[in-house]
Amino acid sequence: MLELNNNNIVKLPKSIGSLGSLEYLWLEDNQIQTLPEEVFNLPALKFVTIRNNPLKNISEVEKRFLELGVKFRG
Repeated sequence: MLELNNNNIVKLPKSIGSLGSLEYLWLEDNQIQTLPEEVFNLPALKFVTIRNNPLKNISEVEKRFLELGVKFRG
Protein backbone atom coordinates (compact mmCIF):
# COMPACT_ATOMS: atom_id res chain seq x y z
CA MET A 1 0.00 0.00 0.00
CA LEU A 2 1.25 3.47 -0.90
CA GLU A 3 -0.70 6.43 0.47
CA LEU A 4 0.38 9.78 -1.01
CA ASN A 5 -2.72 11.90 -0.41
CA ASN A 6 -2.40 15.64 0.19
CA ASN A 7 1.23 16.04 -0.82
CA ASN A 8 1.03 18.54 -3.71
CA ILE A 9 2.49 15.89 -6.01
CA VAL A 10 2.61 17.12 -9.59
CA LYS A 11 4.16 14.09 -11.25
CA LEU A 12 4.78 10.46 -10.33
CA PRO A 13 8.25 9.15 -11.13
CA LYS A 14 8.61 6.39 -13.69
CA SER A 15 10.37 4.41 -10.98
CA ILE A 16 6.94 3.67 -9.51
CA GLY A 17 7.00 0.81 -11.99
CA SER A 18 9.58 -0.94 -9.82
CA LEU A 19 6.96 -1.48 -7.10
CA GLY A 20 5.86 -4.82 -8.50
CA SER A 21 4.06 -5.94 -5.34
CA LEU A 22 2.08 -2.69 -4.91
CA GLU A 23 -1.64 -3.46 -4.54
CA TYR A 24 -3.22 -0.20 -3.33
CA LEU A 25 -2.32 3.31 -4.47
CA TRP A 26 -3.84 6.46 -2.95
CA LEU A 27 -3.11 9.73 -4.76
CA GLU A 28 -6.00 11.97 -3.69
CA ASP A 29 -5.77 15.75 -3.35
CA ASN A 30 -2.58 16.37 -5.31
CA GLN A 31 -1.79 18.21 -8.57
CA ILE A 32 -1.32 15.20 -10.86
CA GLN A 33 -2.30 15.80 -14.49
CA THR A 34 -1.01 12.60 -16.08
CA LEU A 35 0.06 9.15 -14.94
CA PRO A 36 3.22 7.50 -16.20
CA GLU A 37 2.73 4.40 -18.33
CA GLU A 38 4.50 2.39 -15.63
CA VAL A 39 1.45 2.68 -13.35
CA PHE A 40 -0.56 0.62 -15.83
CA ASN A 41 2.07 -2.13 -15.77
CA LEU A 42 2.05 -2.85 -12.03
CA PRO A 43 1.19 -6.56 -11.91
CA ALA A 44 -0.29 -6.73 -8.39
CA LEU A 45 -2.26 -3.45 -8.48
CA LYS A 46 -5.88 -3.87 -7.32
CA PHE A 47 -7.05 -0.36 -6.41
CA VAL A 48 -6.20 3.25 -7.32
CA THR A 49 -7.81 6.44 -6.10
CA ILE A 50 -6.87 9.75 -7.66
CA ARG A 51 -9.75 12.02 -6.66
CA ASN A 52 -9.26 15.77 -6.58
CA ASN A 53 -6.44 15.98 -9.09
CA PRO A 54 -6.49 17.94 -12.38
CA LEU A 55 -6.07 14.65 -14.26
CA LYS A 56 -6.28 14.91 -18.04
CA ASN A 57 -8.17 12.21 -19.96
CA ILE A 58 -9.72 10.75 -16.82
CA SER A 59 -12.16 8.63 -18.84
CA GLU A 60 -9.26 7.01 -20.71
CA VAL A 61 -7.39 6.40 -17.46
CA GLU A 62 -10.47 4.82 -15.90
CA LYS A 63 -11.00 2.63 -18.97
CA ARG A 64 -7.42 1.36 -18.88
CA PHE A 65 -7.61 0.48 -15.20
CA LEU A 66 -10.93 -1.30 -15.67
CA GLU A 67 -9.48 -3.32 -18.55
CA LEU A 68 -6.72 -4.41 -16.18
CA GLY A 69 -9.22 -5.37 -13.47
CA VAL A 70 -8.10 -2.54 -11.19
CA LYS A 71 -10.76 -0.74 -9.13
CA PHE A 72 -10.50 2.99 -9.78
CA ARG A 73 -11.85 6.11 -8.09
CA GLY A 74 -11.26 9.30 -9.97
